[in-house]
Amino acid sequence: MKRLFIVDPSLKDLRGHHYALMCAATLSAKSLGFEVYWLCSTQYSDARRIDGVTIDPTFNDTMYESYMMPPQRGGLVGKLRSFAAGLFLNKNSASPKRISPALSFRRDLQAALARHNADEQDRIFIHTADGVIFRAIAELLLAREGAQLPIFHVATPYNPTGVMPNKGSWIDISEGISALQGSDLIDSKIFLYGENTQLAEHLASHWSVCVRTLELPVQPREARKLERAQAYRREVLGLSDDVFLIVSLGAARLEKGFHHFPEIVRHTAELAGRDDYPDADLKKIKFVLHASPQIIGRHPEIVAAIEKLNAMPRAQVELILEPLSDTDYENLLHASDAIMMPYSKKDYGIRGSMIVSEAIAAAKSIIATAGTYPGYAAAEAHGCAAGTPQEFAESVLEISADREAFKESAERISAEFVARNTVEGYWKKCLDAELAGEQ
Repeated sequence: MKRLFIVDPSLKDLRGHHYALMCAATLSAKSLGFEVYWLCSTQYSDARRIDGVTIDPTFNDTMYESYMMPPQRGGLVGKLRSFAAGLFLNKNSASPKRISPALSFRRDLQAALARHNADEQDRIFIHTADGVIFRAIAELLLAREGAQLPIFHVATPYNPTGVMPNKGSWIDISEGISALQGSDLIDSKIFLYGENTQLAEHLASHWSVCVRTLELPVQPREARKLERAQAYRREVLGLSDDVFLIVSLGAARLEKGFHHFPEIVRHTAELAGRDDYPDADLKKIKFVLHASPQIIGRHPEIVAAIEKLNAMPRAQVELILEPLSDTDYENLLHASDAIMMPYSKKDYGIRGSMIVSEAIAAAKSIIATAGTYPGYAAAEAHGCAAGTPQEFAESVLEISADREAFKESAERISAEFVARNTVEGYWKKCLDAELAGEQ
């Protein structure tokens, strides 16, 4: 039987975006006759079994390890102390010297493939590659044993010249890709993808190789989930159908612009019923902001923003400070009228976003920062792109004043998007790339 190894060093449990992509790739591959293996984090802790999937906790380092490391001591004194400590550990301690993340990934992957007797007839799919993974795979495939390895399909939501976890020097990644191209391995032994067309075109231009678009898979809206979300809206959030609900989703992070929300909410309150928005009723506009902490906690600016938002009337803005279950995350998404994404241009200028895909599939209007991928997607999906807190507030009032027209546009775009990015077609697009590479 054909075998697919889905690789995700950061998968620790059965929840979140990493898990959703693992499931989508699994369903797609199984429908095409593949036996599926998950190579995930050694910290994987869920005892539940996935039907027809072999789960192998493989990787010692997750993508997020670098965010958890203590900061380096700066200056010459700090460097000398670090150097002296390293000498002391090497000579007098039984603790092994920490190897590089790329070497750790490479060794862990090789060990797993050996355990399962993987060979060139098998496939490897990586849905969320970072800098470590790109460097490690280049080293693997360029080694003498590379020909005996499975065929790699590697997708990324990240821009290596911008914000990519563990990128180190983007030059190192580029040199690895160039060496793969020089050895005729691109589009034969390894296939590269960006999560959206904008990112794929950027990567193809930057690396001077073929990078295909592999948009995130999405599910069509289900009547039972919509009914459940409406009950959540009425019973949990306490909102009537005539209230225009704006939500943010995910952890409260600076790169996602959460610290801008106090000003956005304030401008919305000031503009409603005045000047260009005489019919806007502030009592019929509500912000519900998901503000759970990220893995490293909350930045001081985020803490300050939460304090400001908590001081505002609850009828106007409400915070969800703890992580949501997958069910409640879906409920909040489907209960909303608009998804707000005041994301940083520096961090999201060229980048993927699962929340964008979820919002489009759910037929929600998107309000996002102009000059970012979410802003580009918002414009394409007939939402609004904004630059300042006041412009975000104006977008809220614009959409709420003509909500039926915006809803119709969102539903039309959603139908097209879902048809193009089915779960069933996710892995098939990779196999189609292999056929194209043979021509």
